[in-house]
Amino acid sequence: GWLLKQIGVEPVVDDPCSDVLDEIEAAMTALQNQIRNLFDELKSDEELKTERRAPESEKPHSIAHIVKHISQHYLYHTSQIIYLRRAQDRNWEAPTKIWESAVNTISDFTWKGRIG
Repeated sequence: GWLLKQIGVEPVVDDPCSDVLDEIEAAMTALQNQIRNLFDELKSDEELKTERRAPESEKPHSIAHIVKHISQHYLYHTSQIIYLRRAQDRNWEAPTKIWESAVNTISDFTWKGRIG
């Protein structure tokens, strides 16, 4: 929901606070669908340059800037998960190929070739 709030859109669901996997997955799916619909509604690449100001933000940012920021932020947290999992078991083999594929899929889906 944070990304949506950054671009001035009210999320369809609150951030999941449940410890039930199905409820978390359903909430995340609803948010992803809302984000997908927002991108599908963009009429041109120029609209990615539209500036929005989040309530807690000091200055406005373009939609493209916000999406790039949140993508990098999620990758940062993914790295933290890998680091902590590896610290837990030094013999654990990280599924880097799967994660790389997931990152590429997210990037391709988000931008659909819009930004290089």
